[in-house]
Amino acid sequence: MLVGMMTFFWTVWHLPLHYNGFYSYGGAADLLPRFVFTLLLSIVFTWMYNKSAYSILAVMILHSMNNNLKIFGHSENFYFILFAALSFYCLWDNKMWKKR
Repeated sequence: MLVGMMTFFWTVWHLPLHYNGFYSYGGAADLLPRFVFTLLLSIVFTWMYNKSAYSILAVMILHSMNNNLKIFGHSENFYFILFAALSFYCLWDNKMWKKR
């Protein structure tokens, strides 16, 4: 529940970047794919935070790497598949569905 709320706020936070053309020119039509991608990223960022002994610096570095990942071009489908696979691995590795 908390991850869903944070994902919503992170999606809205990045909304101006959709309207000024930084991400795309789709505007509000791109919010649902952005929401799903942000949800996947939040799982990966949470996994990194937990695995790095609660280091926010590690998450900041991962966020910077995500912002500058242009090795594979600008294929949004590739990034979606990559982060979906990585998110499922992180969920499985940490057993994030269980209470601690």
